[in-house]
Amino acid sequence: MAKNKFQDVAFQSVDDFLAYLPEDELQIVEFLRRLVFYCLPNCTEKLAYNVPYYWVNKSICFIWPASVKWGKQVTYQE
Repeated sequence: MAKNKFQDVAFQSVDDFLAYLPEDELQIVEFLRRLVFYCLPNCTEKLAYNVPYYWVNKSICFIWPASVKWGKQVTYQE
């Protein structure tokens, strides 16, 4: 998958995405993933916009950590 004009990264899988994250964000993302799968055991996970995306019969949510930016504008404080 080629990088797009809004992002500096292009992950091939959720595992690639997880390997990219710093440890503090990885812990949060793993917790949120477990919560999604616990609450919605039949949901589907895939990458969309280089972040995990979940749906059952309709869109549920994205998990979008701060280290995966969209565009050049920083939307969080470091």
